[in-house]
Amino acid sequence: MKISRALSLFTHLMALVGFLAVFMSGGVGVPSAVVFFIALAASFVSELYGKNYYVGDRISTILAVLLVVYSAAGIMVFRFEPFRVILDFLIFTQVLKLLGRKRMRDVVQIFLLSFFQFLAGAIITVSFSFAVAFVLYIAAAIWALMAYEMRKGSLESGASGKDGDPGVVTPMFLSTTFLLSFCIFLLAALIFVTVPRMRGNYLRTDFMRSGELRSGFSDEVRLGKVGEIKLDSSPVMMVRILNRSVDMLPVPLYWRGIALDEFDGSSWRATGGGKYGGPESSPYKRTPEGRGREGHLAQEVITESLDTDVLFAANFPVSYSSVPGGRVAEVNDSYILPGRISGRIKYVAYSNVYPPPVEDLRAAGADYSEIELGRYLQLPPLAPEVSELALEITSSDRNAYDKALAIKRHLLMNYAYTRTLEGGKGDFPLEEFLFDVKEGHCEYFSTAMVVLLREAGIPARVVNGFIGGEWNEHGQFFLVRESDAHSWAEAYFPEYGWVTFDATPEGGGGIASASFIASYIDYLRYRWNRYVIDFSQRDQIRIFNDIRDRWNWQQDKLSGPRGFLSGPDNYVVAVIILSGMAIWILLTRPSLRAFLRPRGGGAPGRATVIYGNALKFLSRRGFTRPAWMTPREFSEYLKHSTYPGAGVMGELTDKYLSIRFGGGAGAGEITALEALYRKLRAVKSRGQAPRRTP
Repeated sequence: MKISRALSLFTHLMALVGFLAVFMSGGVGVPSAVVFFIALAASFVSELYGKNYYVGDRISTILAVLLVVYSAAGIMVFRFEPFRVILDFLIFTQVLKLLGRKRMRDVVQIFLLSFFQFLAGAIITVSFSFAVAFVLYIAAAIWALMAYEMRKGSLESGASGKDGDPGVVTPMFLSTTFLLSFCIFLLAALIFVTVPRMRGNYLRTDFMRSGELRSGFSDEVRLGKVGEIKLDSSPVMMVRILNRSVDMLPVPLYWRGIALDEFDGSSWRATGGGKYGGPESSPYKRTPEGRGREGHLAQEVITESLDTDVLFAANFPVSYSSVPGGRVAEVNDSYILPGRISGRIKYVAYSNVYPPPVEDLRAAGADYSEIELGRYLQLPPLAPEVSELALEITSSDRNAYDKALAIKRHLLMNYAYTRTLEGGKGDFPLEEFLFDVKEGHCEYFSTAMVVLLREAGIPARVVNGFIGGEWNEHGQFFLVRESDAHSWAEAYFPEYGWVTFDATPEGGGGIASASFIASYIDYLRYRWNRYVIDFSQRDQIRIFNDIRDRWNWQQDKLSGPRGFLSGPDNYVVAVIILSGMAIWILLTRPSLRAFLRPRGGGAPGRATVIYGNALKFLSRRGFTRPAWMTPREFSEYLKHSTYPGAGVMGELTDKYLSIRFGGGAGAGEITALEALYRKLRAVKSRGQAPRRTP
C-alpha cells in the first residue's frame, strides 16, 4: 500500500474510532451520528477514487465561525449543559475537517479532534465497550502517525512519482506497529497501576446522568408497575460471594432492597425516620453462631447507575463496609446512603441468609413489644370480604407461622401470575385481584400476603428488591438484571425477627446460568468494572505488597546458602558482562550492522531516507532545497555557496542516485552512504548561500 493511501485510510480510521468512543457511550444523538458517518464516508470515497470533492476554504471558515457562535450562545445564553455543547463542537468541527481540503496541517487537526473525542468518551462512560475502543485507538493512532511521518518525509525530500510515494505499508509494517501498540498498552497499564488514586470527581459531568439511570427497582409499590419492567434484561448489579461456596447458599436468594410498611389501598411506602451509623447491632437471633460478622454471608456488590439510594444485600443484611461516605441510614431494617448517589458504587455487605428452624417459629409466641405493632398492622378501609377471607384461610391454624403458611398456600393454589396486568380499575385494585381477576404479578401477591397477614393479627410488611440472578462460572459472581426485580412479604416473629414469605407462583428464582459466550462477556465486563473503573488505593497497595514479597522471595532464592548467585564462579555476572560487550560491538560496528541487516529490495528505500535526513540537516543550516530543484541541481547550487560541506553533499547525492536508479546496490553501498551522511553532519561551519540560484 502506498504511503498516501495509507495515510488517508488511517486518518479516517482514527477519526472513526475517536467518534465511536463517544457514540458507544450514548453521548451522541442519532442526527449527529448520521451527519458524521455521511461526512466520513463521503470524504473516504472521494479520496479513494481521487475525485477531490471538498468544501471550499471560504465556506468552511464561515461554517466554523457559525459553529463557534452557536456553541458560545448555547453555554452563555441558552444555558445548555457545557459538556454537551463541547462534545457537539468537537463532532461538527471534525465533520468540517473531513469535508474540507486535507493538507498536512489539516490531517494533524483531525488527529487532535479525534483525541479530544476519545478523551470525552473516557469521561462520560464506564462501559466495557470503551476498553475495545481504547485498544483500537492505540493501534489506529500509531499507524496514522507513522504514515504521517513517512508522507511528510517523502514530501520534504522532493521525490516524485514512485520515489515520492513508495509502497512501504506492508503486512510486516502493520504487524510491527501492532506489536508496538501492545507495548504502549502495557506501558499505559503500568502508569495506571502506579499513579496514586485520589478521591474526588474532578472530571465529573451531569451530562450522562439522566440517560444512564435505570432500575427495575422502586422504593415504593404501585400495583401494576413491576410487570412492565421485568422484560428488561439490563444488568443492575454484580455480586461476588466472598466466604461461601455457591452450593452452600439457600435457594432462592433474595437481594433485599427496602421494606415498606404503610398501605393506602393501592400503593405502599416506607414511614419513620432513619438513624445514621453502622448497622452492626441487633442482627437478630437467626443462627446459633455469634452476632458479629462471623458466620454471615459476605458479598462484594458492584451496582450500575441506579436511581435509588438503597443498598442491596442478600436476604437479611446485618452490616456493611467500604460504603461511599462511610455512613448508612437505617429505615425498616433497610439501609440507604445519606445522599442519593447516581453513579456506580461498590461496597461489601454481610447478611444472614439462613432462616430460623420451623419448630422455633411455631413456638415464637405473641410478644410484639420489640416493634411498633400498630405500624405493621395498619390497613386502609377495605371491603369486609377481605377480613372474612383471612379468617377463613387461617381458622384451623393455632400459631402465627402456620397461619402464614396457610395464606401463602392459598395464594399459590388459587391465583395465577401474569406480566400483562395493567393495574386495578377501581380505587382498591387489591380487592379486584382477590375476588375478581385472580391474576397479577409479584406486587399483587406480596400485597395480598401482607394484607391477609395483618387481617389475621400478624405484623407484616412488603419488601422490594431482586430475586435470584445468573451465576457466572468464569467470574464466580451473580449477575442480577432488571428482569429479576421482585416484591415479597416479611412477617415478624418475636425473638427471631422478620422472616420471608414469597407467595408469587412464578417459578423458581433459583440459580440460573447464561450461555458460554454471554457468560464470558459478563465476566469481562465484571473484570473491567472491578479492576479498571473501581481500581482503588487499596488495590494499589495490595499489588505493591505482592511485588515486594515476590522480589524478596526471589532474592532469598538466588542469594541464599544454595542460591544461584552464591556459587564461587559467579557465572551470571560473567554472562551479563559478555552480553553487554557483544551488544556494544554490534551497535558500534557499521559492517556488522550491515551484515545483520535483512537482505532484499530495501536499499532504494533506505537510500531515500538517508538522503531525506541529509536535506533536513542542510535545511537547519540555512540551505533548503526548493521543490522544483532536482538533487543534482541542488548539489550544484551548494557548490556556488561558501558551505564547506558542499563536496561531501555532492558525493552523497551521486551515491544516492546510483543506489536509487543504478540497481544492484548492496549492503556495502548503503554503508558508504551512511558514512557520507555522518561526514556531512560532522561539518560545523554553516557558510552562506549564494545571492542567486544557478
